[in-house]
Amino acid sequence: MNYTQLIRHSELAATGLTANDIRKQLAQGHLHKVRHGVYSREQVEGIEEHMQLLTATIPVVHPSNVASHATAALIHGLPVPNELLSRVWMTRRTSGHGDHAKDLVVRATPLTDGEVIVVNGRNVTSVARTVTDLARTLPPKWGVAIVDAALRLQVPREQLRSSLAKHPKLPGLRKARMAIDFGNPKAESPAESISRFHIWRAGLPMPELQVEHFDHNGVFIARTDFFWPEWGVCGEVDGKWKYDQLLKPGQRAGDVVLVEKRRDEGLRQLGYWPTHWDWAVANNQDALITQILGARDQAAVPKAS
Repeated sequence: MNYTQLIRHSELAATGLTANDIRKQLAQGHLHKVRHGVYSREQVEGIEEHMQLLTATIPVVHPSNVASHATAALIHGLPVPNELLSRVWMTRRTSGHGDHAKDLVVRATPLTDGEVIVVNGRNVTSVARTVTDLARTLPPKWGVAIVDAALRLQVPREQLRSSLAKHPKLPGLRKARMAIDFGNPKAESPAESISRFHIWRAGLPMPELQVEHFDHNGVFIARTDFFWPEWGVCGEVDGKWKYDQLLKPGQRAGDVVLVEKRRDEGLRQLGYWPTHWDWAVANNQDALITQILGARDQAAVPKAS
């Protein structure tokens, strides 16, 4: 979708529509409100909705403002919590304080010229600066998820450390350093990153990530998100996003579930105990640890001969 195809209130009024007409079109779904005085003919969601809001917001803020934090993360292809998508996030380069509104957050945080790049004509904080901003300000589990994603995009870890060191007086530095040190590019989703953080925080042994398993004839059986060889436990984070990735042309979700069952049976034949959890469990440390320890105990039960 072209996010610039937005309609301003003045343009609607110029066609003869009254305020009452606009309200009727909104109620009927012919128009969709993007922000105050700006509308769209097409309803979008998620990242598209946020980018549409950014396009509508840019004309009403100071031209030196820079897209940052969650907004910059989406532009760079980094994950962010869904609850941050309802507002555009920017950093001001002029004097003054930060500001919060219903659909806009403006931070007043120092930026160097090297920390600002241009993406599709928009001023945006660099990937490294975006990562460190979020690792400083978000809960630690999300800092880890964002650092993991940046490392997966081949952003050097030292570049993240250097970005953090440029502003030694900003809050949240210790939290961000932890995320940078703990980050691992093998994590393939926020759910995996958050799970790994909870496993570490709970004091469990750290699992091996993305391990490939083969049978005794060298035939590939599975690649698991987490593997505890000392326990014989394989951990998998499931979700709709994962099934969508695994679907091949002509397949249905049920086909993938059947493949997963066969895959788990193959792991059991190797003597391992597979356990699966979803997004909700990944975000609940107690539930996750209980499930992993339960799998450990199951794996330790002697098999009937």
